[in-house]
Amino acid sequence: METVFLAHIESNLSQLHPAERKVARYILNHPQETVYLSVAELAERAGVSTATVIRLSQALGCQGYYHLKMSLMKSLATTPHTYVDEDIDLSDDLHTAVNKVFEQSINSLKNASQLLDVEQLQRAVTLLSEADKIAISGVGTSGIAAQDLNYKLIRLGLPTQHYIDSHIQLITCCGLSEQSAVVAISHSGSTHEVVEVARLAKEMGASVIALTHHTRSPLTTYADVILRTASPETPFTSGKISSIMVQMAVIDCICIGVTLVLGERAIQHAEKTAEAVKSTKY
Repeated sequence: METVFLAHIESNLSQLHPAERKVARYILNHPQETVYLSVAELAERAGVSTATVIRLSQALGCQGYYHLKMSLMKSLATTPHTYVDEDIDLSDDLHTAVNKVFEQSINSLKNASQLLDVEQLQRAVTLLSEADKIAISGVGTSGIAAQDLNYKLIRLGLPTQHYIDSHIQLITCCGLSEQSAVVAISHSGSTHEVVEVARLAKEMGASVIALTHHTRSPLTTYADVILRTASPETPFTSGKISSIMVQMAVIDCICIGVTLVLGERAIQHAEKTAEAVKSTKY
């Protein structure tokens, strides 16, 4: 498919360093696949370092790898201004679009249930159940999932905290120890603020649990446990409801696991918290 950005890559091949050229050729040969890959996954497939992928992005005039994928995604849109989702466009009527949205969500949940590693889940449950402090990191739509996990763990009586401000998330890590745990949530695994929290938490000796779609990403390099929230996204569909639903489902699995470990203690605390807000309801 001859499009503006792909043509731009091809025209610059001769000016690129050999390692960068390897990445560029991979993108040219696999453009549809590339938009779903994290920076680490593309580097692995091309046989180069992640730094090389970033340098290539900048050499092509992009601010970084995310912007390269945005440019690539635009070039793959077959008709200008008709793209809404990878399965939905402006020619669909509302009934068709609604069916596609629900089908995407159902399929994402089914795929996630098959790809969730229960052994890794058990490790996460154990770390959280035994931690003296729990810090939860997430921004954007992953921040919604972070708030949900924080709320549910509080109800179970665990020493957890989550702050919307990413700077405070970093500051919180300074009080962690080897007995602490951090849950870092990022669909892409490349969200800078969340990766920095994971990095600092590791420096403090804490265990890091990563919730991410990409098992090879900057975030997972710091993770002791990886829980895959399998739901493919492109730069244009970042934060879509099916991805959030998968994150929430995995969070529910974590909390059910913690409840099974803590038993009556967790149930009693949940009942106390329910009683505490009882007066707020009619």
